[in-house]
Parts: sequence; C-alpha cells; structure tokens
Amino acid sequence: MYVLMLKGETGSGKTSFINLLLGEKLLPTSVLSNTHVICEIRHSNLALYKAIFHSIDGTIQEMEYSTSAEFTRKISADVQATDDNNKPIYKKVELLLPVDILQVC
Repeated sequence: MYVLMLKGETGSGKTSFINLLLGEKLLPTSVLSNTHVICEIRHSNLALYKAIFHSIDGTIQEMEYSTSAEFTRKISADVQATDDNNKPIYKKVELLLPVDILQVC
C-alpha cells in the first residue's frame, strides 16, 4: 500500500493535485478553506464510488454513487459539513473510487 499525505496552506492546490492524479475532478476545490476532515482515498474493486463517513460522535454512514458526476455533486457538501459552531462533524471520510491509478500492483 502506498500513502500520499499532503500538507500545506489553504488554497495551495492540494486537492487540485489529487484530482490531477486521479485523472478527473472528483474532489471539490475552492479558493476558500475547503476540506475540514481527513480524506482517505482508496481503490474500489466495484464500478461504484463509495464514501464512508466517520462522525465525531462515533457513528458511521456509508453512501454509494453509480457515476463520478453524482459522486462529485454530492460529496462536496458532505465532506465540508460542519455543526452549529462551524466545526467538522466528521473526523474521517474514506473514499473508494474505481480509478485505475489507485490500484496497487
């Protein structure tokens, strides 16, 4: 397994770089602070896009999307979700994507 961990200032292009590696714009990008939560990205053996949300309160919610367009449209708001105090409601989100570059040889 390979791990790529990106750190940097807000708006420095971390998510844009990941989208470039994936070959399509799957993850939301913005000039403002965008991702408030750790996102683990792995290969999906199925032809589905899947997100597993790990809430701060310990609950886990799984969502599946059949197309990359549906995934991209819905994941943006979910990954950026905050509570009334503007704190992230998720501690981690696992993203399973059917993207060839994520396959481990």
